[in-house]
Amino acid sequence: MIKQQLIKIYHITEKIKTRSIAKISVLLNIHRDTVKRRLKTLQSREHHPCSTIFETASGQQWLQLLVILAIFYFGIKSNVGASVIAEFIERQLSLPVALHH
Repeated sequence: MIKQQLIKIYHITEKIKTRSIAKISVLLNIHRDTVKRRLKTLQSREHHPCSTIFETASGQQWLQLLVILAIFYFGIKSNVGASVIAEFIERQLSLPVALHH
C-alpha cells in the first residue's frame, strides 16, 4: 500500500506540478500526515541519480528484470556470491538509463 501511495503521489507531483500537502491529501483521500511522510520519502530519493525512473511502471519492470537476470546469471549460472551480485547491480544503477518502449 505504501508503494502504491508513493507512486500516486509522485505522479501527482509530476503531472499536476504541485507539492501541496492539502491538495494531494484531497485528491488521494488520505491523511495529510501520510502525504507529508510520503513526500519526505520521495524527496530523500531525489538525491540518488536516476532514482525517479523507478517511480514509473517501466522503471520498476526494468529494475525487477535486472535483479532477476543478475541473480540467475551470476548467482545460479556462474556460482558467484551475493557481494559480487550487489556490486553489479549497484554499478548498473549508477549508469544513465534510457527506457523507451
